[in-house]
Amino acid sequence: MLRLTLPLVTVIAGFCAAAGCFAGVLCGRAVLMEGAGAGQNLNVSAEAWLLICGSVLIASFILCLGRRPRWCLVALVVAPGFFASTLCRYPQPGGDDLSISSGSLTLVCRVERVDARGRLYVHPETECDGPSGSILVYLPRSLSEDPPPLQGTVLRIRGPARALLKRTRHRERSPPGGGRSRDWELRLYEMGVYTKIYCRRLEILELPASPGLPADPFTASRQAIVAGHRANLDGDLGDLLSSIVLGDRTVRLSPEIRETFRVTGLSHLLAASGFNLSILVGAVYFSVSLITRNRLLISVTALAATASFVGLAGASASVVRAAIMVSFLILARLSFRRLHSGAALAATLMVALSLDPLSIVDVGMQLSYAATAVIVGGIGAVDRLATGGDRDKSEADSSESFSIYARLRRWLIDSTAVIVLAQSGVLPLQLFYFERLGLLFLPANLLIEPVVAPLTVAGFVSSTLLLVGAQVERFADGSLSQVVLLSGLFSGLFSILASGLDWLASFLLRYMIALARYLAGLEWATIEVEPVAIQGLVVYYFSLTYFLFCLSRQRQVFLGGIFLLAGLSMLFL
Repeated sequence: MLRLTLPLVTVIAGFCAAAGCFAGVLCGRAVLMEGAGAGQNLNVSAEAWLLICGSVLIASFILCLGRRPRWCLVALVVAPGFFASTLCRYPQPGGDDLSISSGSLTLVCRVERVDARGRLYVHPETECDGPSGSILVYLPRSLSEDPPPLQGTVLRIRGPARALLKRTRHRERSPPGGGRSRDWELRLYEMGVYTKIYCRRLEILELPASPGLPADPFTASRQAIVAGHRANLDGDLGDLLSSIVLGDRTVRLSPEIRETFRVTGLSHLLAASGFNLSILVGAVYFSVSLITRNRLLISVTALAATASFVGLAGASASVVRAAIMVSFLILARLSFRRLHSGAALAATLMVALSLDPLSIVDVGMQLSYAATAVIVGGIGAVDRLATGGDRDKSEADSSESFSIYARLRRWLIDSTAVIVLAQSGVLPLQLFYFERLGLLFLPANLLIEPVVAPLTVAGFVSSTLLLVGAQVERFADGSLSQVVLLSGLFSGLFSILASGLDWLASFLLRYMIALARYLAGLEWATIEVEPVAIQGLVVYYFSLTYFLFCLSRQRQVFLGGIFLLAGLSMLFL
């Protein structure tokens, strides 16, 4: 009989929520692409219903093994509930939206945001009778070299407008959330962007309220940090440091750097994640605890730091996951409770899907949760296997565990386990979306990991100094001459300290780039593979789940390994 606990029920509920949201997106896209033909829409809808029914049956079977049939209501309620929520929130343009127009037009609009490639996301200034979505604006090459307009700028643009998605009767279906152009457009559509304009002429009508500064304070702070690192470091070093601290969505990294890190399996270093947030929250906890012992005040300060990091780094999938999990951890510490990692991850997933159910098809979200879930499910068993022999030693020999060799051995085992577990979680998704397999992820991550922590800490401290210096200068504008002089001294001191930290970090950055380029230059660094079928993904993840289950119980591990090899072979058939 399976021992049914609340954490296990939470994990099953998270699985049902993900299945319901994914099925809802499939049905929403089927309705969206109604021009593809009724037969194709019927197939997509059948896939969605099969996904819901399959998840409910699997969850109900596991819950029934615990001899508590009433818990099956969790599966019967969660999956259909998230499915209905996703369908209800699937966006549709209004009847007078610009997406129904074609040809050249002139539009007055306000800049909402600018992405890392310099593309503008704007909203019309003129009110429409129905709901109107945002507009994606491609700037001409003559303007793409210049700094893009700031957030809040009012523009008059002229150019041909096209619907973001063109409904066709015959089209090649690509997997939801993939890295292909079609799926990127679908994801933008689901974010409320219905129209794209190829700008031929651009005129600035109104600057933001504060000249030279965005209306959003987080955007202004982010730009101050990125500009400071660029001023202190030449070339790609400054942008790489900003990306390590705040994520690659905050800075325009060169395509060569992105491709090099992607080939060597180091692209996770360019994205803001739980590691960055854990360093920040740990530093805040330590600093505030030196001032006061009030647990409530310490927790509130840590939660405020978490929210500030989300605002600076952007609400990407990995950042939202890390922020919610850290918030759960802070609340658990405040209430003197232990946090179950698997249940916390499942609850985090349900909270994230409640806020944005369409994010289930985001590639970054899938990679982030898959890697974290496998690490959470397997790292405990690996740790027990690694330390099982040490527990039988006598206290006289226990001092050997503190030797340099023992620490190096333990670090190597832990690092290798985390890297292999994370790669096993994201491997099928990488093959499915990008049709490419990197072979050097293990040596690349092992050689890079010793410098990641000191580099991230130095980047955080330097970014804090740059941000404080920028705020001091902004505060002194329009003040008395004495205040301006004093603020200039403090700002100069902060800039010098930040420059020194960036100079020290530059050696580690050069090492990272040189190592990544060397490994990426090897002929056998990556191989191209055939597209992976959906059935292969399902079989692999079920095999991996069974292997982790056997590994955690330390029973039938050999049988679980055979199932895992069989599932792995399905990815290449």
